[in-house]
Amino acid sequence: MDDTKGRGPTRSQMQAVVDWLANHGALRALGDEQRNELVRSGEDERAAQGRTGGSASDSPEYRARVEDMYRQWDRDSWEVIAVKMLHVYPHLADADQEWHDTAVRVEEA
Repeated sequence: MDDTKGRGPTRSQMQAVVDWLANHGALRALGDEQRNELVRSGEDERAAQGRTGGSASDSPEYRARVEDMYRQWDRDSWEVIAVKMLHVYPHLADADQEWHDTAVRVEEA
């Protein structure tokens, strides 16, 4: 059942899910160096693709806010511990080939 009334989850709802997954060992916080590298690589990738914050017709202020949002998303990244994630969400093995292959390796170990 969707209780978001079409607006998507709130930041606090998403944080509760992240906290729950982290408490179950399925997510691990990245160190500052890793987070900073993700931010840098995200900036480089967006620049190489010409996607630096909005479109050319947007105001510079808007483009700066969009780029800040992308940086924050990169900074908020977590490491997924696949074995633990499959334990929490076993149906992920059916999501795609990569999850399926990971589940098979876990079963074989």
